[in-house]
Amino acid sequence: MKKSSLKRMAAFLCAVACAGSFLLAGCSSSGGASSGGADSGESSSAPAASVDLTSGPEVDLTFWHSMGGTNAKALQTMIDEFNAKNKGHIKVTAQFQGNYDDAINKFKSAMVSKSGPDIFQSYELGTRYLIDSGFTDPMQNYIDRDKWDVKQIDANIAAYYTVNDKLYSMPFNSSTPLLYYNKDAFKAAGLDPEKPPKTLEEIISLAPKLTKKDASGNATQSAIGMWSYGWFLDESLNKMKKPSFDNGNGRTGAPTKVAFDSNGGGAAYLKAYHRLVESGAMPKYAIDADNARSAFVNGKVTMYVESTAVLASLLKAINGKFELGTAYFPGVDDKVSTGGVSIGGASLWMMKNDDARKQAAKWEFIKFMVSPKEQAFWNTKTGYFPITTEAYNEPVFKENVKKYPQFQTAINQLHDSSPESAGALCAIYTQVRKIEETEMQKMLNNQQTEDQALKNMTDQINSALEDYNASNAK
Repeated sequence: MKKSSLKRMAAFLCAVACAGSFLLAGCSSSGGASSGGADSGESSSAPAASVDLTSGPEVDLTFWHSMGGTNAKALQTMIDEFNAKNKGHIKVTAQFQGNYDDAINKFKSAMVSKSGPDIFQSYELGTRYLIDSGFTDPMQNYIDRDKWDVKQIDANIAAYYTVNDKLYSMPFNSSTPLLYYNKDAFKAAGLDPEKPPKTLEEIISLAPKLTKKDASGNATQSAIGMWSYGWFLDESLNKMKKPSFDNGNGRTGAPTKVAFDSNGGGAAYLKAYHRLVESGAMPKYAIDADNARSAFVNGKVTMYVESTAVLASLLKAINGKFELGTAYFPGVDDKVSTGGVSIGGASLWMMKNDDARKQAAKWEFIKFMVSPKEQAFWNTKTGYFPITTEAYNEPVFKENVKKYPQFQTAINQLHDSSPESAGALCAIYTQVRKIEETEMQKMLNNQQTEDQALKNMTDQINSALEDYNASNAK
């Protein structure tokens, strides 16, 4: 967990407490949004198809996002292109709101004061909250109205944001975790660089060949860096085809308790992850995100687990120092890890509003952002998946994959998965992840056993779910 995690957790808990009293009651968003409650998207606020955006005053839209650095530049390029094409009719102003945790906390406060955005980019962890909040206008309303072909969205990506056959938000920047590895180091160790390990158990068995020590016995090169990230626990459960929560992994109803304690998935992951450190395959410092990345780029670890979204930046950081290989996210072991992976990243949410022209303008912007040309551009500049399948046919996409064949691994992994691997929904997922990460760190620092870590995770998460559900009961 990064150093700011505990502070962010405290901020999140505070925001949840403040939001709890009004969450299901709903309230008006900026521009006079209609009120609603849980699953209030059941009633469509989609405007009539005859809305004319070419006449009348220009529609101004505020877009909150969490993209920084290179990603922010690419995003602004796309927005500038949209604004130029719609000059005098629609104008979108992008506003950076900090990281995903910060953004959703700001969103909760802003919607109460009716000063929120028109369009909001939120990470996948915010999905259940945003559905329940009553603030959002489901994409399905506009898809149905325009008979827009939802099949143009990659099915394995759309699956996460689809609940009860309704697409609530538009996928935008989607990613999955990958195993990155140093092909040169594999060759030097006498290992086949075209046959990377598929499981954590295999990584542990290969570690002695990939470990180098100095005269004092200190490791100068270790096998792997894999930081204490709740996402990796979730993905391991997906690979084991085991849910994180009850109630259909939070998809058939609000989760009331975790399932990974009773289905064996949590124990299997914690045991394998702990063994990475205990066996010497992973140095203790590599349980930190920044340290793991730095160690990999500088050749101190030969493998690194992280999002597909960092591929472009990794290649730039490595700058030819070694040949970068990519492989599927490693499961626990080959006996149980037969499932697929779920997507991470974020999607675009439309806020409710009684102004038909404004809603129509939002929909036009969102359709533009996921068009094949824009998604191909977005992919080449960021490393996120194109969410629109036709983007694969764009020349710029084809050229990029030819130049960086490592990205093909991410595409193959995504398509070897299925909608059944969509992953869990939980209104307090940010809090859940922080609990998981804190307890994993304690385990790796020998402050508690694997069993204690699992119990502490379970007790804290179940208690938080109970409190949340009680506060938001109808």
